Amino acid sequence: ARVGHSLRTLFGPRARPGARGEATGVQVGQRRIDATSPAFLIAEIGNNHNGDAALAKRLIDEAAAAGADCVKFQLRDMTALYGARVEGSEDLGTEYTLDLLNRFQLSNADLRDCIDHARGRDLTPLCTPFDIPSLELLIAWGMDAFKIASADLTNHGLVRAAAATVRPLILSAGMSTEAEIR
Repeated sequence: ARVGHSLRTLFGPRARPGARGEATGVQVGQRRIDATSPAFLIAEIGNNHNGDAALAKRLIDEAAAAGADCVKFQLRDMTALYGARVEGSEDLGTEYTLDLLNRFQLSNADLRDCIDHARGRDLTPLCTPFDIPSLELLIAWGMDAFKIASADLTNHGLVRAAAATVRPLILSAGMSTEAEIR
């Protein structure tokens, strides 16, 4: 009952086992996730690779060795998100944060290579797009599902665009109020 409740929260009424003969759960890559499935373990790589593709691949290998089902990355188009502020800012905190994001992000070619490496290790790749251009790139790469960061739960344009792909969508709500979630 508790698992079924959490799946209904995540996947809506279709996750209710046996509801009106409808399929239950969701398919993410080669893995079916429903009330009777074992846990789907996602290894969060995020930006922990510090912009180093070799380290990212090592993290993928470690996730596979640890028994993860999935590895998750992040993708952001700095210009789409921050516009001219990428070039410089009068706010030193913003400038410092943007500099870190720029330095610790994989190039698109390196991220694509890491996604292929994950698939080669029988891991489902997952990625958090922070903007529409990143979402469009991930669609072009054949990403099976998307995860929206809790900070973007109220970014309705991004959430709608990701939902419109009709691919599984994981919405993180850790930074959200109950009203924002509803």
